[in-house]
Amino acid sequence: MSDTNKEATPVPLTTPAHATGAASSSLDAVDHCVIHPGIGIARLGNSQTGFFLGPEAPGVAPAPEGGFKDGEGAIKRQGVRFRIYGYDQQGAVVAEITDADAEITWTVHLVNKKASWYKFHGRYHIDESEANLRNKDVQNTPADPNARAALIIDPGPRSISGPGVEGPEHRFDTGTFLQVPVPLGELRTDEAGRLVVLGGYGHSASTKPDNPLHHYANNDAWFDDTRTVVAEQRIHKN
Repeated sequence: MSDTNKEATPVPLTTPAHATGAASSSLDAVDHCVIHPGIGIARLGNSQTGFFLGPEAPGVAPAPEGGFKDGEGAIKRQGVRFRIYGYDQQGAVVAEITDADAEITWTVHLVNKKASWYKFHGRYHIDESEANLRNKDVQNTPADPNARAALIIDPGPRSISGPGVEGPEHRFDTGTFLQVPVPLGELRTDEAGRLVVLGGYGHSASTKPDNPLHHYANNDAWFDDTRTVVAEQRIHKN
């Protein structure tokens, strides 16, 4: 199996369920690998320590130990777990690839670009004119051609490898919004080296004083810790 560096690709959710019934159980039959789910949903929570894993199969709801709140009544974050499946040349699932089969390195990039984008007026009302920019008082100029980059919360990518790993170096806590630090979440791995992504703590605020919300979606100088995830994996066969 050659080294693989592949972005998540949407594949029917029912496909991995048949992995145990694949025609070949040998990893030598693996032609390429794909991350599942192609799109994962993590949810915010204000618990500093508690979290649970979100649904991983249709109709199977999570039942976190102790409930959805921690001992102090704070809401636990919902993490999303990503797995790698090996496919043969015909596109059939051979098996799930875990830390027992290969050395897996996950690289993940969390970014929040909403404040630098256009105002939201509903799904069917797209206006990409300069007049519709959020925070349009922040403008790129010849003196500062990257001024609007200060509106993007981008801590850069993080990588993680091995089973049961967590720690400060896997937190996305170096991004800022107009020089205000905004943590976006963190990475962990489970006992088999699968990726677990945890989101933010549901924090939203304004960098300007006396700046109340006036719209459900478009409020200049406001930020939150919700983000978009891009995940990749690199695999070396054991």
